[in-house]
Amino acid sequence: MNLQPLLTLRALNRATLARQGLLTPFPRGTVARLVERAGSLQAQHPDWPPIALASRLGADAKPVDLHLARVRRSVVRGSLMRMTVHVVSATDYWPMSTLTHPFRFDQWRLIFKRDPLTSPLARRIGKAHPAVLAAMAERPLAIHEIEAILKAE
Repeated sequence: MNLQPLLTLRALNRATLARQGLLTPFPRGTVARLVERAGSLQAQHPDWPPIALASRLGADAKPVDLHLARVRRSVVRGSLMRMTVHVVSATDYWPMSTLTHPFRFDQWRLIFKRDPLTSPLARRIGKAHPAVLAAMAERPLAIHEIEAILKAE
């Protein structure tokens, strides 16, 4: 019996690129909806998400749109998969974070040879957690602002 694959490798490649909006630009919509449609945007470097968004929107893309979406908190930049940083919609962040949480902890243990829950960093973050949450309730914080709160606690 000769079983044929449902998709050839090329067809699978094309389907993946199409789903990501990399063959035909996504129709214009809110930044959060576009990010949801892509799944996430790799954001390890701060310059990458606007480029990723532009590659999916074509000429309609404006870097300020992504910035404003972050300010409005409709998208979030945070650690998710493989301990790297991604931009995802605010709606998707917690479900994705919860799903990937055990894997990120396992990676942390492998890389740093210690438990992330009992590390010195975890103790510092635990002490500053209420202060950081209070500050973030007012507005999104840059990493240097969070670091300043950690140093103050």
